[in-house]
Amino acid sequence: RNHCVIMWPLLLLLPLVTGRYAKPPCDAEEYLATLEGRSLCVSDCDADASCPQEKPQGAFAKPKCMLVRAPLGDTSHPEMRRRYCALECQGDSYCPSGSKCSLLDVSSETDRWGEVNLVARNYPHLISKDELKGVCTYRLKTGKGSAPGLEPLELRFSKSV
Repeated sequence: RNHCVIMWPLLLLLPLVTGRYAKPPCDAEEYLATLEGRSLCVSDCDADASCPQEKPQGAFAKPKCMLVRAPLGDTSHPEMRRRYCALECQGDSYCPSGSKCSLLDVSSETDRWGEVNLVARNYPHLISKDELKGVCTYRLKTGKGSAPGLEPLELRFSKSV
């Protein structure tokens, strides 16, 4: 009988367990990151480019190794070659509640760091709108309520996306 009393509060906590790639703050095994002015929690890609598969309830997006650090500072540093996992989406309905699908930008020939955007040169001729990929992101918290002293990684889509 006492076991039931102890277990009942634990059952109430089950829906709060979200897995990786959930809305920040991030799990201990994840990094807080920004992508195009929005926030997300990312994990390291394994050596074979695989990703942790647990994800928030209601997410149809699949974890994929598709993000790299934005080219800030010394681009030859080994940290710049690290790749990160995020939830790959093709529309908002793929993403967990409260997030949206931030699609790869096809509007500009170069990205904001001056690198050539190969997708823009092929869209819409070789790549249809249905084939565009993105990642699930959340509104970036700034000021009151943001994580103090935590500098997020600034990421971008890898060239292999």
